[in-house]
Amino acid sequence: MIFEPNKKLGNTIGGIALGVVILALVLLFALVFLAPFSFRTVIWLFVFLLLSPVAVLLGLRLYGLRGASYQVSPSGIQIQWGTDKHNIPMHRIERVMPGSALDTNVFPRGVWWPGLMVGSTTHPSFGRINFYATTLQREQLFVLTDKRTYAISPADTRAFLDAYATAREQEVAVSEQPELSQTMPLLQRLPFWRDRWAQVLLPGTFFPLLLFFGLIAFNLSRLPASIPLHFNQLGDPDRMGTPAGLLILPVIGLVTWLANTALGIALHSRPNQRVLSYVLWFGNLLVQALLWAGALYILNVAGA
Repeated sequence: MIFEPNKKLGNTIGGIALGVVILALVLLFALVFLAPFSFRTVIWLFVFLLLSPVAVLLGLRLYGLRGASYQVSPSGIQIQWGTDKHNIPMHRIERVMPGSALDTNVFPRGVWWPGLMVGSTTHPSFGRINFYATTLQREQLFVLTDKRTYAISPADTRAFLDAYATAREQEVAVSEQPELSQTMPLLQRLPFWRDRWAQVLLPGTFFPLLLFFGLIAFNLSRLPASIPLHFNQLGDPDRMGTPAGLLILPVIGLVTWLANTALGIALHSRPNQRVLSYVLWFGNLLVQALLWAGALYILNVAGA
């Protein structure tokens, strides 16, 4: 028997939030790519880059809610939340209890809002709790296993408990029950999300790149109409151009950052090549240092 949570509140709040963020991104896109390039452009770009992951996260949360359901059968309970699926065999379930029975209120860590509570937390008595619910704790059910606890919120909790009791009486042999398992999307399974050093290193190497764009944008209006853009072996200018030609330097840094980041994440999923991923990510800093040095030299020669 399949049960669904109440999705209206979560979809409404999440849809409004996503709409506001998308509208802001459209306006920022116009300011960044359609308006004349200036120092403000870098500020709008920074806000655009901050909001883009928020839009993606909100979209993924709403996608998960759209396909949310709980299935009860003699072999166990299955939780479906978007592409995330948990199989909980009946013999691993110790009990199903109402959330109101807990003496303290628990909430998931991470991004959630009224009508959509997804995430995890730890509890001194129940260990790790995975939330796949749309209601507050008093209306949730807690599925306790020997490994972890699942917080769910079928719209009709009474009918769910009755279906669970019936399925428990009809429990099939252990050999016929699925293993306790979780199926997640490929990107969500990447070890990158469990490596705090990697999660600090990538933003840390991107921040100097953003400052680099700011440096060029700030000095564009202060430079003469023609500046040296390339030098020969003796250090003499051998190619002149407009100040806009300096933008090629941070663009090179951005392309290098994207390439090294993508390749590094691919290598990071292989334990024996994880060191290479760190080398690539630290290489971003080396490339940016060289580009910074070149830009500062040109600005100095040009008299900025």
